[in-house]
Amino acid sequence: MIVMDLDGTLLTSQRTISPYTKNVLIELQKNNISIILATGRIYDKAKDIGKQLEFFRYPQSGYICVNGLRLYDNKGQLLYQKPGLSYKDVQILSKYVVKYHASMRLVFENHVYIFDKNNPIQLPNYFKNTIRINNIDDIPLDVHDQLLKIVIMQSSDKIDKLMNVLKDLSYEICKVENDSIEITPLNVNKGNGLIKMSQLKHIDCENVIAFGNGENDISMLKAAGRSIAMGNAFDNVKQISDDVCLDHDSNGIGIYLSSLMPKKDVMN
Repeated sequence: MIVMDLDGTLLTSQRTISPYTKNVLIELQKNNISIILATGRIYDKAKDIGKQLEFFRYPQSGYICVNGLRLYDNKGQLLYQKPGLSYKDVQILSKYVVKYHASMRLVFENHVYIFDKNNPIQLPNYFKNTIRINNIDDIPLDVHDQLLKIVIMQSSDKIDKLMNVLKDLSYEICKVENDSIEITPLNVNKGNGLIKMSQLKHIDCENVIAFGNGENDISMLKAAGRSIAMGNAFDNVKQISDDVCLDHDSNGIGIYLSSLMPKKDVMN
């Protein structure tokens, strides 16, 4: 099994898969290797990547979504899920957002709510179905059971201070970009997601290669038999990994995996 993060790992800076790496991953699936996409995204934001990798042809492949909250098979059927965050969690975290002049992105099943009263942010154009609010009570109570994760955003020069404040709370808290922190329920992480997916696929974790670049990938890299940090990964991700490959804009995953394949299977 080969498990990989999406943004900053499999996907380039333009959020695309390079043709070379795509061909390598398809060739591996033809040889009965499981390819698992492990991401903080919800399934609907990850399925297009699986489609490009022709997952529909390969039942051994699948998805670890929302940092391990939900697992799906190659065609998007739910295999496993854990409870998400609650309205109480929103109340707790929103106080820190206000106090430290940060912004909060609340990811639900069908919408993303942006709470940025004190720190208006410019969202990339790939964010759809977003609703800006000035008060968390503006979110209908009947949708809170659909809350999947929370992302807190702050300027890169201030985010480490905020991380230090949040780290003692009872959540999984990871810095995923220089200006954003992802929060999921305690023990919901990619590492536990990988372990569960390995059990479902009857594959020992020792036979798993994992690729990642952000702090939310660390638990996954530690759980895998072989861990590979991207060339563009955070330093602390590289430090816990077995190896470092080229960056996500240089076919890092494709070239690394090609080096492990029999010569006749290596993509030219």
